[in-house]
Amino acid sequence: MNLTVESEAEQPETLLLAYAQAEAERGALGRDVWERSLRLWHADAERAIGVVASWGMKDDAIAGRDIKLHLQQVEGRWQVEDVFERYHCRRGVSDDGLCL
Repeated sequence: MNLTVESEAEQPETLLLAYAQAEAERGALGRDVWERSLRLWHADAERAIGVVASWGMKDDAIAGRDIKLHLQQVEGRWQVEDVFERYHCRRGVSDDGLCL
């Protein structure tokens, strides 16, 4: 995934919102969605997981896409520890992992 966003912030919500904004501005599939929702779970005082879920894409193969952020608080600042991306296919997945 190729999004350019802030790498740290005072609050995990700020990082999640930055990723959601970058996702919305990133390109055709990023703009042409019916619904985009954000979720944030605090695993404990220093770890959180954020999700940017985009659904209803104007694409006949791809129904939706999730970006999952693993966030960690280090010395009072929240940082993105890892980012995962997952597509949801409308008609199934090919042998090489692409949406049909």
